[in-house]
Amino acid sequence: MTDTLRALVVGSKDARDLVRNAMRFRHHSHLLAASNYWELCSLSISAAEQVSVAVIEVSPSDRDLLRTAEHIRRRWPGARILLIGGEAEALEDQLYDERLPPSLEAGELLPTMERLVKAKQ
Repeated sequence: MTDTLRALVVGSKDARDLVRNAMRFRHHSHLLAASNYWELCSLSISAAEQVSVAVIEVSPSDRDLLRTAEHIRRRWPGARILLIGGEAEALEDQLYDERLPPSLEAGELLPTMERLVKAKQ
């Protein structure tokens, strides 16, 4: 895959590090990060025009998970959404494309992200 992979990660520092490590060996990649829903909403349009895949960390304390997924679907309708973490009670299936376990390693994440983006094309 030679196209630029533009990833957005919403979550903790550990989630950002996981995505950063996964993308480290991929040429033509760009990473945007937000720690929560409110920071995601404050990303400037020019800095975040395109997103190929959004990685959202699911945490029990995140009350804005549903709003985060809905915001990404509205702002970047072509982006694939990948959830990492435990079960989310109030998240409908059409709001995300795939869910991965919290024990995921960086080496497993990049192929999943690339597969989701390629399937979209």
